[in-house]
Amino acid sequence: MTAKEEVGTTEEMARYERNARLAFLDPYVLIPDHPRLDEIKTMRVALRDYPKHAKWPKIEPMPDPYVLGLGTTGIK
Repeated sequence: MTAKEEVGTTEEMARYERNARLAFLDPYVLIPDHPRLDEIKTMRVALRDYPKHAKWPKIEPMPDPYVLGLGTTGIK
């Protein structure tokens, strides 16, 4: 197995990271009165559309849900 096969392709790694960021936001969209729901939905759209970018997967930066200030250890 080559190092590239072991780590994965750039596209696979980018898709994995994108999916992890979407999963991070999943619990928040289930809260209909969350004060930042519009921002969360906008971030999810940006993440879903990320692979459609002409330079995918070599574009930076990927939309980052962590900048929304949502807790990583529980829902705020």
